Amino acid sequence: MSAQHRTRPRQAPELVVLYACLFVVMIGYGGTLIVLPYHVQRIDALAGAERDTVALQVGLLTGVYALAQLLAGPLVGRLADRLGHRRTLLGGLVSLAATQAAFGLTASLPLLYGLRFLGGAAAAAVIVAATAYVTGHTTEQDRTRGMAWFGTSVSLGLIAGPAMAGVLSRPGIDLGAGPFRIDGYSIPFLFSAALTLATVAYAQVRLGRLAGPTFSARADISEPRSNDVPRLRTLLGLVAAAQYGLAIFEGTFVLYARDRLSLTAAQTSIAFIVCGAIMALLQVPASGALAEVFSPLSQVAIGFALMGVGISALLTTTSYPVVLMMVAVLAAGAALVIPNLSALVSLGARTSTGVALGWKTSAGSLGQFLGPVVGGSLIANHARLPFLMAGILMIAIALAIAIGRSPSLHPTRMLPRADGGSPPAMSVAPTDVKLPSP
Repeated sequence: MSAQHRTRPRQAPELVVLYACLFVVMIGYGGTLIVLPYHVQRIDALAGAERDTVALQVGLLTGVYALAQLLAGPLVGRLADRLGHRRTLLGGLVSLAATQAAFGLTASLPLLYGLRFLGGAAAAAVIVAATAYVTGHTTEQDRTRGMAWFGTSVSLGLIAGPAMAGVLSRPGIDLGAGPFRIDGYSIPFLFSAALTLATVAYAQVRLGRLAGPTFSARADISEPRSNDVPRLRTLLGLVAAAQYGLAIFEGTFVLYARDRLSLTAAQTSIAFIVCGAIMALLQVPASGALAEVFSPLSQVAIGFALMGVGISALLTTTSYPVVLMMVAVLAAGAALVIPNLSALVSLGARTSTGVALGWKTSAGSLGQFLGPVVGGSLIANHARLPFLMAGILMIAIALAIAIGRSPSLHPTRMLPRADGGSPPAMSVAPTDVKLPSP
């Protein structure tokens, strides 16, 4: 059996556990997207507040979670390299469970912000440690496939989270008073916390061998290891842009669907389920079949174009079936962008993959922070503007990548050898062309 075959993620039990951890993290995140607008309305400080004020608070609370990931990403990347992926992962899961439970019980706005920030930092620890371990146990040839499975587990969590929140929410329940209380929208948070703790026990047993660090503790974020990979700074900019576009949808679609499309919470949940399902179904096949035809950066360009078309087209219709179709187009684009960018970042890390992936988490979190904040501040008075801005940005990036014609946009060609041996892979494009910064 070849080394490449042994390291495929689907054959490594440890990787399956890591994917389960990411799945659980995204269940909590996806459930929060659905419940948060209703959960915030019970806050005493917002009693009788205008709809615009509530929308802004929802956007800020969503953005604070991403802001914590932005600030914590480089730190937890170094922590994972020095203390080990297992400790970082388990510590992040325990902290995440605690913040989820407390978030569901509090009715204090300052406490909600503090807990949301701590939850984002804990999620960053889990994501960075898990991604670094996946990277360390896949070959460069299998890297995109490993990241596709990574993205699939995330997408499945985004399916299960809204479904869980829709099933468990019970608006008629209202117990307690003051800053701590339990109502019908507390139940999804408590369930998510319990599920996270159960995953901690499972992971602690299955990941018992992961006791030490794998990668060195320093990284050069300026230069990639290969001429076929754009500079890491450029890749981080693309990561931030992709997550910004996705976060505009995730952070503001609930409000847009409720106020402009007159959709119920159940119908909105179905839209998120469609988004997650398409991403889950496409990421692994895309990394296999499409990789035979298009290079990773080519897929990124196509994905950005699809994201731009999908999010812009949401503004052209009020038909629910057509809305679901446009959400599917957006999700298909994200399914191409996310795993390929993750693989390119790991290849662009000159020394420490853990640190590079920490920077990637921060870059993605920057986009996730800006998306809800911008969307929440604009959607109350300019309902269409957040989606229009995001759509234009996605399409512009796709055009910039195509015009830049980076060498990695071109597939490699196998040149024959006179002795009949395995030929080396050679790029068919010149190697001195650089991708323009986004």
